[in-house]
Amino acid sequence: YLQLHDANSLRLACEAAAERACAADGEAFLDLLVQADALGASRLKARAMRLAVHHFKDLALQGAFETLPPPLLTEVLRLVAVEFDPILPS
Repeated sequence: YLQLHDANSLRLACEAAAERACAADGEAFLDLLVQADALGASRLKARAMRLAVHHFKDLALQGAFETLPPPLLTEVLRLVAVEFDPILPS
């Protein structure tokens, strides 16, 4: 199928569908983050990572990050530190 059709279009359509599915469930994008990382889907991973950083406080209060693999958790925490560095005490 991919030899006959544009694989990039299919990938973009799959990413859009995954994002829409995650919009309905606030925590689903963490599962998407793990899957995107495992598949090497860098654009989808970056989008899910931005959502994780944006919703960090609420997700952390719910304990949602406990299920992330340690390397992904480290990456999320690093991005949170960079994002919120100006307002964090030193």
